[in-house]
Amino acid sequence: MNAMDIPPGPPDAAQAPFRPLRFGVTRVQVRDGERGTHYLRAEQALQPYPDRLTDRLRHWAHTRPQRTLFARRRREVRADGTTGLGDWQHVTFAEAWQTARAIAQGLLSRGLSAERPVLILSENSLEHALLALGCLVAGVPWVPASPAYALLSSDFDKLRHVWRTVTPGLVFAQDTRYARAIQAVVPTEVETVLAEGALPDRPATSFSALASTPATDAVDAAMAATGPDTIVKFLFTSGSTKAPKAVINTQRMWCANQQQMTQSMPVLAEGDLVLVDWLPWNHTFGGNHNFGMVLYHGGTLYIDDGKPTPALIGETLRNLREIAPTVYFNVPTGFEAIAHAMKTDDALRRTLLSRVRMFFYAGAALAQPIWDSLYESEVRETGERIVMTSGLGMTETGPFALFVTSPDVRAGDLGIPTPGLEVKSGARGHRHPPAPLAAGGAGAPAPGAPGRGADGRQQLGAGGCGGGRRGGGWRVHPRLANAHRTCAAGARGGRRGGRRAAGDHGHRPGTRDPPAAAARRADAGRHRPLRDQRGAGRAGAGRGARAGAGRGAPERARRRHRAGASAGGHRRAADADLRARAARLRRALGRGLGLHRRRPGHRAAAGKPRCPDRRLIEHPPPTLGRPPRGPQETPMQLNGQTALVTGAGSGLGEATARELAARGARVAVIDLSGEAAARVAADLNAAHGAGTALALAADVASADGLRDAFAQAAAALGPARILMHVAGIGTARRIVGKDGQPAPLEDFERVVGVNLIGTYNAARLFAAACAALPPLEDGERGVMVFTASVAAFDGQVGQQAYSASKGGVVGMTLPMARDLAQHGIRVCTIAPGLFDTPLMRTLPEAVQQSLAASIPFPSRLGRPQEFADLACHIVTNGHLNGEVIRLDGALRLAPR
Repeated sequence: MNAMDIPPGPPDAAQAPFRPLRFGVTRVQVRDGERGTHYLRAEQALQPYPDRLTDRLRHWAHTRPQRTLFARRRREVRADGTTGLGDWQHVTFAEAWQTARAIAQGLLSRGLSAERPVLILSENSLEHALLALGCLVAGVPWVPASPAYALLSSDFDKLRHVWRTVTPGLVFAQDTRYARAIQAVVPTEVETVLAEGALPDRPATSFSALASTPATDAVDAAMAATGPDTIVKFLFTSGSTKAPKAVINTQRMWCANQQQMTQSMPVLAEGDLVLVDWLPWNHTFGGNHNFGMVLYHGGTLYIDDGKPTPALIGETLRNLREIAPTVYFNVPTGFEAIAHAMKTDDALRRTLLSRVRMFFYAGAALAQPIWDSLYESEVRETGERIVMTSGLGMTETGPFALFVTSPDVRAGDLGIPTPGLEVKSGARGHRHPPAPLAAGGAGAPAPGAPGRGADGRQQLGAGGCGGGRRGGGWRVHPRLANAHRTCAAGARGGRRGGRRAAGDHGHRPGTRDPPAAAARRADAGRHRPLRDQRGAGRAGAGRGARAGAGRGAPERARRRHRAGASAGGHRRAADADLRARAARLRRALGRGLGLHRRRPGHRAAAGKPRCPDRRLIEHPPPTLGRPPRGPQETPMQLNGQTALVTGAGSGLGEATARELAARGARVAVIDLSGEAAARVAADLNAAHGAGTALALAADVASADGLRDAFAQAAAALGPARILMHVAGIGTARRIVGKDGQPAPLEDFERVVGVNLIGTYNAARLFAAACAALPPLEDGERGVMVFTASVAAFDGQVGQQAYSASKGGVVGMTLPMARDLAQHGIRVCTIAPGLFDTPLMRTLPEAVQQSLAASIPFPSRLGRPQEFADLACHIVTNGHLNGEVIRLDGALRLAPR
């Protein structure tokens, strides 16, 4: 074991041994493709797997009937009238099998099918689980919609889109909290099944009645008719657009991926599997990865009603004090809360660490202090460290694709392909299918065969960019980290009728650092391929990065290519220099990683993972017409950063928060209205994965209140490098009223206090925290974007207070940028014109049209998305600083 690869902690923790954990896949085969591409495949073949996960459920029901399959705490009413969670209610495998058969009979009697699936409106629950098993037995797909679509949305647009896409034949809801959504979206002729309570406006079937349907031979016949290509469920993901997309999940996909997990993670089959898990079943991490895991291995899943939020983390800690998992899955914010609690909670340490063999995080980066704190508590309690693992998967299709290969894991380690999966690394534009996971409506191929999705198009392989092979697996070079996160984590692509073709994976492996720039770093001795990347990237199955998030680099390459067409001799000279520098880089990197070409007959040391005798960084024929950017020109990227957004509960702030999350940032949704902030944060977490957003209620003009909000955001999401200050208020009052009285002074003070002093308050708190962060590679530490208004320049009658406050924001932008330049913090301001915001929509339609007509071009109100796009561009454009940008369609306000 190489100690330099272990996350450093306290001296005793850093030297402590790891609790034994066997890794099933440690060697890969590499074959070269054309134009500098490589194909990686595990040496271990994918072993046979069942045609249906239903077979595993039936097997365990017969071989271990009394073992608990699912357990959840009962909801009970206390003496004071409040509700709470009491003792555990258990469902055994025998009970689950019997209930699933009864439910299957009920579904078959109603004529449900893939064209008329079951829509589930529920958080994780026993009824949700049993209904899903009933669907599995009957061969009827289920659709686990995000609860936020029904509970937090005011217009139910996403739920309506789900309904139109899959046309359900039956709706299940956990309780009457979903009544409004059902009334708004579900036609009265569609049957509704309710686990608790009754609907006020329509009849509903009780879940107990459905689960009591006498099973007949039709259930056995229906189960026998299912096979590898039977659709199990439709999982919805929002992707990079507002409309969620339905992703087909088949029996083959689920079973193959579970077998891949078993071979890569042998710990799953080495004893009685016990999970304590909160991850939502409408997402692939909780619904495919963990839910399927207990069915495949005959394990037990304790449903955790907690979450890694300030309000609910206490329930998670309570459960972990009582139930000892054998493996434990969570997102980084969850592990952060657990690490903090274990410092002082003896019972938590004692139970959680008693038999856990492996920790696994996904969805975002795990920061260095969390590793240190976990190790310290583990060593203090047991004398051992628990191996923290991670990997990559394909969003909403196959949650498991890459997995690490040794205990020497660091944030940013991606691992190597699981058996049966081939990963391509190299030139942009090539495609290769992930064999057993490529299962669309047209039928899935056998392992190793090219796959086609439901639309008949060839599938894209799990993406990968160039990297180094080492003990922990294939690792992203620091300069390529953003490109790797962009191309490797999410499944995006082909659709038919609103449904995604499984495995269609549109990554962009062309977003790579120019070889000449890397070569200059190698020559200067700055090339550190094994550098710690904790906190620098997202490496996980749930949240992932989004295809298209890294489009800047390919676009720059295209521009350079066009420029190079006319560069002539200059380009040829630059190309020759670039080739020479790239060759030096390959030699330097090969020596640094121990990957230099071996002498004939040379054998690797026994017990060490074999490194393929291949050049791991290929240099494609350059097409650049000018020297590439130097190492100091890389702008800040949004993906993986934490952003503070004030005024994020509505309007421009909400649009900015949503765009940041869509581009991979973690977002603190801060608003004076806690309810509005909670709504937006819930939408973001539902759309992009748990841990994406945190809702905080704060007054920007309050020194203590905003300080506390920023501190909570840092604790939950990590240190922030981006501040989007959008909060503000407006008023219009003449300085002398119609009654001849002067305008109230408190009105002026209130507007200036929120708009100007509130901006300064947010800036000073953010800047102090950001200045303490380590600089990025270009020396930058952070970016602040303020919100002014065109009223700062063209104030109208009655806008004295508003214009003064926004003019103050404009006036302090440049001096603040100069002040903070020494700390590497940029400052810019956007001055928007007339925008289509909720406040604007309160005006009569005729007034809105009149205002829009006053804008020269385009003659319409600005869209909040346009503001959000500009705000994000300011962050990624490293040369924008000290500038105020008008966003107004050439509008100049009239006096009145």
